Amino acid sequence: MSFIHSFITVFSTVDFVTALSDKEVYASIWWVVCLLTLFMVIAYYYVLNSSRFNRIFHWLCWLILNSLFNFVWAFWRTRQVFTREGYEFGMSEYISFATNVAVVAAILFFILSILLKNWSTNAKKTPF
Repeated sequence: MSFIHSFITVFSTVDFVTALSDKEVYASIWWVVCLLTLFMVIAYYYVLNSSRFNRIFHWLCWLILNSLFNFVWAFWRTRQVFTREGYEFGMSEYISFATNVAVVAAILFFILSILLKNWSTNAKKTPF
């Protein structure tokens, strides 16, 4: 988690990251990101496991879809909590944080794909 924390602090203000830690939003966001990404990888390799979808284009679509879901989740959750608590942050702070979450989710999707693809019957050669 310290790598992720360091990555986020580079692109967000210290006040925003401190508020994330103070309100314990950080952990809940990252748990959902990890679980959602794991679900998306399992869905691609084992549920959608079809020879029609074992091309890199389809894998990239799932990676982008995963990043988009995680972007929306991080944006909505932080905005909801901080609005309820009375914090005043600009829209750019929320977008910056959610973009960072989407990038980390894409990296995690790639890593989990490498780890879990070998047991797929049709997509074990995807993405490479």
